[in-house]
Amino acid sequence: MIVLFQNSTTVKTESNKSDYDIIHENNELNRRKKKLRYGVTFAVAIPLFIVIYVLMLPRLFQTYSTCVAVLLICVAIGYLPSEMIVKSVFGNGTGTGEVISGPKVFKYVFTDEKIMVTRDFDTINIPYNGIERVTQNPYYYNLYFMGNKYTIDKQGFTCPAAEFEKLMYDMGKEIEIELS
Repeated sequence: MIVLFQNSTTVKTESNKSDYDIIHENNELNRRKKKLRYGVTFAVAIPLFIVIYVLMLPRLFQTYSTCVAVLLICVAIGYLPSEMIVKSVFGNGTGTGEVISGPKVFKYVFTDEKIMVTRDFDTINIPYNGIERVTQNPYYYNLYFMGNKYTIDKQGFTCPAAEFEKLMYDMGKEIEIELS
């Protein structure tokens, strides 16, 4: 096994998303939860209030404060099923499950047989024939292997980046251009 060249790449998070993207997704999820929670709460509370007001206790609502108190009780009763529905739709978690973490450093060692990816003393071997596809944008190459995306910084090579492209073409992989 002959080492051809190496690369060192720093990525922001495990999922390759920026901190802003993770915060934005968590905020969007919380907005959807809040909309569902309020919708179910008032879908239960308003009919309950109307039933109490019209059918059962019209003499009770002679003062404004009594009316407001009964309405708040109806809202509290409506909140219980809304929480159960939110948990059944979105699960018990509070967010998307992705956390903002410090940058991770991946070290890629390209040999004549495989690519060795090392992160935090954990090494993964990627055979060239197992690579599903290779894409590039102006800053990174992306390798797809067994459903995982490995990002390789174009500036992190110990040789010109053209050597990586030549190696991929020699191994029968075409490098696609990412449009987004």
